Amino acid sequence: MLWAKVDPTMGVSADRCLTAAITAAGSGVAQTVIDGLRACPFPVRIVGFELAGRAKGLHECDVAYRLPPASDPAYAERLTALCLKEGVGLLIPGSDPELLEIAKAAPRLERSGCRVLSSSAECVRVCQDKKVLHDFLIERGAPIFPTWLARDVIPQPDVVPYPAILKPRCGSGSVGIQVLATASDWDVVKLYHTVDSLDAWIVQRMGRPSAWDDATWQWTLDNRRFRQQNQVASQLFVGDSGEVLGRMAWLVSLSGGVVTAIEVINKPEIWRAVEDLARAVCSLGVRGPLNIQGILAGEETRFFEVNPRFSGSTGARALLGYREVEAAVRHFGLGESEEDVRRILSPRRRWVGLRQMTERVVPELWVQRFEKTGCLSLPLPLQRILIIGGSGYLGQKVIRALLDSHPRVEIVVPVRDRGRMENCWEGRPGWDRLHLQDWEELERGSPSLMADALIHAAAVRPPTAEDPTSLFAENLRLTRIAVRAARLLAIPFFVFVSSHAVYAGGHSPWTEDTPIRPDSPYAYAKAACEELVRELAGHGIRYAILRMASLYGLAERMQWERVVHRFAEGAARGQTLEVYGDGRQTLDLVHVMDAAQAVCSLLRGGDRAWNLMYNITGDKTIEVMDLAQRCRDIARHIKGIEVPIERREISRAPTSYGSSNRLAAKVLNWSPEIPLGVGLEEIMNAVWEKQEGSGAK
Repeated sequence: MLWAKVDPTMGVSADRCLTAAITAAGSGVAQTVIDGLRACPFPVRIVGFELAGRAKGLHECDVAYRLPPASDPAYAERLTALCLKEGVGLLIPGSDPELLEIAKAAPRLERSGCRVLSSSAECVRVCQDKKVLHDFLIERGAPIFPTWLARDVIPQPDVVPYPAILKPRCGSGSVGIQVLATASDWDVVKLYHTVDSLDAWIVQRMGRPSAWDDATWQWTLDNRRFRQQNQVASQLFVGDSGEVLGRMAWLVSLSGGVVTAIEVINKPEIWRAVEDLARAVCSLGVRGPLNIQGILAGEETRFFEVNPRFSGSTGARALLGYREVEAAVRHFGLGESEEDVRRILSPRRRWVGLRQMTERVVPELWVQRFEKTGCLSLPLPLQRILIIGGSGYLGQKVIRALLDSHPRVEIVVPVRDRGRMENCWEGRPGWDRLHLQDWEELERGSPSLMADALIHAAAVRPPTAEDPTSLFAENLRLTRIAVRAARLLAIPFFVFVSSHAVYAGGHSPWTEDTPIRPDSPYAYAKAACEELVRELAGHGIRYAILRMASLYGLAERMQWERVVHRFAEGAARGQTLEVYGDGRQTLDLVHVMDAAQAVCSLLRGGDRAWNLMYNITGDKTIEVMDLAQRCRDIARHIKGIEVPIERREISRAPTSYGSSNRLAAKVLNWSPEIPLGVGLEEIMNAVWEKQEGSGAK
């Protein structure tokens, strides 16, 4: 689920979230809508409907279901049931064949609380039949190209002015279009069509764009090919009241019926023509987007097609400032006022929007699951997990936990020191599923690192950095490498291990909504890295940020200089424990094994678990003095060692830490299991075992 941090200036509160559904999720129109939903500056959860598992957009939704074709009698019932099951608040059609069925189902869906972004069924019927649309608009004096039924023209082809265009009566995207330069061209048409088959075709007078010179026009006629240049399109957004809230017009560059570039224009003659046409069509009950296509020819500008839906260039228009998907969510999904919506429907001039197809790779297993079950929902089966920082203190435990909890998963770890990892893992259970790669492979984004999920647990921490500046820069560099790899390799899930250090002050316990107040280079680095990670949501990658409390516990590469480890070791050796200040400052601790299990819980989570940040901490905080006393008591109880505790005055009170893990408990069903006393004992026992092994007393 897309739970993004909300910008308070955008007028949407953090507790408002919408589930939006898109049909035909693999279509070009649906892809731009999905991108628009992902770009919203507030939480949107996306449910996708599709027929086949090999549709790209299907895998960019949070939950996906198989939906039968719109021609299937069970279509509307199945769609309605799934929308109710998933709590869909806004349903958006993604293809022309579904528009009418969705419009007819809209009253029932809306009675159940699901708003449908659809014009009336009558409006859809009129717009989808180009001959009916022509007759409707001619009666109302709207500018549309003269249109005839092809079956009426073929017996007497001279009744049509030439050049003309032959095209499907209910088609779209310039599919099947043929140029008829003269009446004799019907002889060729008769070779491929019968009179009965031409019932589904129309003939329209072909307009000449004012920008075309004589040579371009003559080439078109001589070659019987319609050049997709200087077409004009406009997009209106109609509010609940029936009033037009936004409008945009642009010149279109097409290739094979697909828009490749749009250039914003604002000519009076266009808007005069659009207003006459829109007035007529809107009387049929338009709500939401209305796409109008025509030929720019000065005062003779006319239109040949009207579609009450989004179009394939929706994403390019959004980049130009006309954010109609966000407008639809705000107005029809969240009930914001028309005045608020107008502000995000303001296209910028003197810019050109360029379009190109995009790609995505997904595990074959996911495609097979959808085709077998008709549903694609989280958690999905994981085959390969990429761990950055796998040789570190937390990384080692995460690897162990994943190998134990996912018996078939393979773990890929980029390393700088292959020998050290081999010494740690060779011969242990799961070694055959652990694949070590050179660190340079990560920096190159090598395909050898392709994975279903990426866990970024690498970090430079004080005092390992040479200076504060290098600490900040290196942490940022590591995260940039990880983010780039995720995007380059199209890794669907990204887990970032952050720190509670980003809070650094204020009243505790800190929750995920507590404003951050970093006060050290390390904390600032983590905060900056979090922002880099959040950007992944706009690229169809689900992320999660785990703000870890201070890690402790016995493990490879344990940092003995941390206060909890230092106290445990000192107490085990009978050394004086020094407490700075009054000892009332609090520590926020989580055992490293519990932290590793939190990562596993996240990967087992549903779609609502993603695009969130979580505090990962122990059950409660502990004061530094209490921690020293706990270590002293364990030493006395187990070994009879008396441990002195001394206070040291300092000029500045140390920072207290304390965060709440309630969100992780609620969403991930995770909570810490290892008591602090057990964790301290294992550290102290390790010290005693080492002493006994060396003969020290």
